[in-house]
Amino acid sequence: MSLKKKVLAIAGGLILAFTFTGIATASIPSADGVIHGCRGNINGNVRIIDVEVGQHCNGLETPIQWNQQGIQGPQGEQGPQGIQGITGSTGSKGDKGDLGMVGSKGEIGSPGPTGPKGDSGLAGMPGIQGEQGSTGLQGPKGDPGLVGVEIVSIYPSFKLCPHNANPECSAPNSGFFGDTYDQVLYCAPDDLLFSGGITSITALGGGESINAPSYQYPIAVDGRVGWHVVVRNLTSNYAEFGVSLICFHKGS
Repeated sequence: MSLKKKVLAIAGGLILAFTFTGIATASIPSADGVIHGCRGNINGNVRIIDVEVGQHCNGLETPIQWNQQGIQGPQGEQGPQGIQGITGSTGSKGDKGDLGMVGSKGEIGSPGPTGPKGDSGLAGMPGIQGEQGSTGLQGPKGDPGLVGVEIVSIYPSFKLCPHNANPECSAPNSGFFGDTYDQVLYCAPDDLLFSGGITSITALGGGESINAPSYQYPIAVDGRVGWHVVVRNLTSNYAEFGVSLICFHKGS
């Protein structure tokens, strides 16, 4: 048997002996966790001694010692990840925290969009009447007034042929304008237009009433004013109508 195995066997036997006989030695191992012993140089026997009470090896023995706890071994490899545990229940709501400090003043934001137009307000009360103003300056002399009204022209005898009549009805020197009259009657140059238009429409020789749509309106062309007259005869009768044109003469 090797020396190491003998030492271990003897140490184990001594520990068992102390356990079963009720002998307790508080200083084995010593306070620093070291077990002291002696090995016989001749027979190799090992015995445990208590150095803290003055025991020691004799001249035929060699002191030996070993730690009660071995030296820490190297760190082992990391084991596989364990199975995820079950989700725990929701904890109770915590207490309300203390009020935080007032933050610094933020920057001014950009202007928002223009809002919708508001309703009109109530009308204000009438203001106090102001003082009468001073008389204004005399204005420039006005233009001469109108001298009077002159009936420039009356045309009582325009004649129209029946609607869609033979073209010979409106032949030159016949006195007829076909079934449509479309003319402009002008005042003299520098005169002002007062009024004008159709004065009458009658059927020649009796018969059905005249259906003669008319269009008339004042007109100005090249500095001259007048009256534009349009008359259409939509019946089978000959028609006659009159037109008047009334102008103002300017004073000199």
